[in-house]
Amino acid sequence: MKVSDFLEHVSKGMSRKDFVAAYPHPVLVEVEATPQGGDPNNAAAATELLDSARIRKESLTSAQAQTYAIDTQDGPVIVGRAEHCQLEIDHGSISKEHARLSRHTDGHLELEDLGSTNGTFHNYKRLEPNHPVKVELDDAICFGRGRGLQYLDAGGFYDYLKILQRFAL
Repeated sequence: MKVSDFLEHVSKGMSRKDFVAAYPHPVLVEVEATPQGGDPNNAAAATELLDSARIRKESLTSAQAQTYAIDTQDGPVIVGRAEHCQLEIDHGSISKEHARLSRHTDGHLELEDLGSTNGTFHNYKRLEPNHPVKVELDDAICFGRGRGLQYLDAGGFYDYLKILQRFAL
């Protein structure tokens, strides 16, 4: 689904409580990639390079960003290009079975690269294959050379949508 599909509910006045009840699962939301050679930890420098017209132009695509619900209640979520994957992403740099998202026994989400050709990235660091890492809210994830994704819980996603609504993005 696209961000715009959810934004419509928020724009019609859906409360945070009702939104979380209707869409309880955490999501991965497409985000703009860090500028080529840019330092993701230096947001101030990146901001200085952008003028308001460019920010407005780029933000218009926010509503068209793809979202992926992460439902691990029935077991791990396999990410890949293959039709049998629970999270199918059609991108040439993503392997047929690229990565796995699963719940650890203590409840946190884990991300594991399954030996993909182009790698899985967590907070801009390439993962070692078959070595799961803990995923925290707001972490950055990227599969292969695809678009960057941000991990949000249902409440955080609602807050993100409210920001888009507020700024008419």
